[in-house]
Amino acid sequence: ELQSAEKGNAISAFGGKALLIASGEAKATEEFYSIFYRQIYGVDCRITRLANFYATVKNFSEDQSATSILIDRILNAHTIHMWSNGETIRDSLHIDEVIFGLLAKVRARPVKTSCKSNLGSGYGLPIDTLISQLSLLVGRRTVVTYDPARKFDIPLSVLKISSA
Repeated sequence: ELQSAEKGNAISAFGGKALLIASGEAKATEEFYSIFYRQIYGVDCRITRLANFYATVKNFSEDQSATSILIDRILNAHTIHMWSNGETIRDSLHIDEVIFGLLAKVRARPVKTSCKSNLGSGYGLPIDTLISQLSLLVGRRTVVTYDPARKFDIPLSVLKISSA
């Protein structure tokens, strides 16, 4: 489940209301067919929604997560450009935690109930707070510029992990 920015409570990340961007529709379709094949043919499907994950990488690109981008910019003393006021909240995991969680799910016995779960920290942090903490850790002041949020930006993304 995903925390709703409007109401501050959990909404289903597997329902249409939480799918605010185009890629969400493709994910929902994949999940639908996986569950369909499970029900019809008994296929052992395990659907895991991941929080934003990060890693420090040598071959960095803009296609990385926000946390990876922030780490790279702060370490290299580059200006950080924000498409919000910095209050956007994200749930993040290190890639090692993601791998550990996915391996645990694959090794677990099949379940007869829901095959869907979320993998995240269950805790959200505003991007500005993350920038401040990373800058403090590195010992470097970071320059941040702000532009208005884009229409497709989701202000709050924290996965509910009670079923993980």
